[in-house]
Amino acid sequence: MKPLILPRGVGLLLVGSGIYWILSSLLIASFTSLAPELLRQVPLGTALLSIVGIVCLFAGFPSSYRDIRLLNRLFAETNGWIYTLPIILASADIYLTLIGLFYGRTEELNRFVASAASSGPSFMIPFTISYMVLSEGLAVLMLGFGRRLYGPLSHERYLPFALICAAASFGPLSNLLILSGATSGLTSYATGIVAAGVLSLTVYATLRHDHKSA
Repeated sequence: MKPLILPRGVGLLLVGSGIYWILSSLLIASFTSLAPELLRQVPLGTALLSIVGIVCLFAGFPSSYRDIRLLNRLFAETNGWIYTLPIILASADIYLTLIGLFYGRTEELNRFVASAASSGPSFMIPFTISYMVLSEGLAVLMLGFGRRLYGPLSHERYLPFALICAAASFGPLSNLLILSGATSGLTSYATGIVAAGVLSLTVYATLRHDHKSA
């Protein structure tokens, strides 16, 4: 019987998810940050989240090595910095959120982020790692999805990756606009959507140009 080979990116997603579930069991005891303390009244509820996290970690580690090797090859390309955008955007989102919470300029709706920030570096550091690993794993998965959807030689195979970059950029871009005081409320969200679209088109155009030049 052949061993199960996970698609590229799933290993990193499982590792990031494993860290997320373990932290969730310690911080909010919930499957989702939108329903904090969902499992605190359930016997063995937090233990269940920890078990799920441990299983994800063990399931993802073998494949995550393949994903990291693929990322090393992508980073070494001429415009390899583009493939680091998910990590950069995830880091920027957390950084700007923490600034907003510290100065009271923004209200963080994600209780998980607020709980991790208030619990100190021992929780915030693994949360940041989890967030970045999840973002990069999803990006790698979308690169493979684009190849299967459009074909390995098609320019359109970069579209899923470009859309992921757009989605990841909305949070930090809108937070940056709010913190700068240039816009507020719905205006910042609308501007963030437009800026995310511009970033997506730029990423796609750059990767398509590199593909043509290769």
